[in-house]
Amino acid sequence: MARSRRHPGPPTSGTKLLFMILGVILGGLAVMEALSQVLFHSSLSGAQYINWNDERDQNKAHFDITAMSARMVVSKATAVRQAPSKAGMKVGMLTLRDQVQVTGKININNVTWYEIVRFDGRAGYVTASSLSRR
Repeated sequence: MARSRRHPGPPTSGTKLLFMILGVILGGLAVMEALSQVLFHSSLSGAQYINWNDERDQNKAHFDITAMSARMVVSKATAVRQAPSKAGMKVGMLTLRDQVQVTGKININNVTWYEIVRFDGRAGYVTASSLSRR
C-alpha cells in the first residue's frame, strides 16, 4: 500500500505574522548596515556599532600620547582605528589626498601612530606611514 503525503495547507495567520516580523527585523538590519557605511565610512555591524559607541574614547588613557597639532594629507588609503593597533577596530577609512588634523603621536612596538580628529570629533588612529605633511 502506497503512502500519500499530506499537503500542509495554507499558512496560518500566526505563520504569516512570524514571517512579517522576521522581514521587518532583517530589513531594519540592512538599513542599519547601510547607514553605518554612509555615516561612518565603514561597515560596522549593529553589535560592533553599539560596542564601539559604549567604549568610545576610553582607549586614550592606555597610551602615552605626545601632543601635537598638524594638518596632514593621506598619502595612501588607510583604515582609521579605534586604538593604535592593527587589532584595533576599524571605525572608518581615509582615501588618498584626504586632509586630517593630527593631535598626537604614539610609538608602540616600533610602529608610529598618529591620533587624528575624526569627522564626529572623536579620536581615531592611523599609522604614520599613511600620512605626510602637505
